[in-house]
Amino acid sequence: NEYRQRGVGRKLLDLLLVNASAKPDVKVVYLHVQTSNAAALAFYAAAGFETLGRLENYYTKIAPSDCFVLAKVLDASSGATAADYLGDLGCAP
Repeated sequence: NEYRQRGVGRKLLDLLLVNASAKPDVKVVYLHVQTSNAAALAFYAAAGFETLGRLENYYTKIAPSDCFVLAKVLDASSGATAADYLGDLGCAP
């Protein structure tokens, strides 16, 4: 598609991460990606997101209905990993 690979998505994501990092109570950012969306998975992996697990039947109107839960720790110097903040998101590793 003509609007992809122009860096706009990365700039928006970077801006979101900078703004979230400025808030002391925000430690980690989570997102969901449809399991079949290889481009999105690669995009977020390149931005430092980790795949934490999979949620089955997350989507109700699209197939496949499963998604991956991804996360990025905002303060890497803390030594924490995204899994440390996982809590009970209800996903299988």
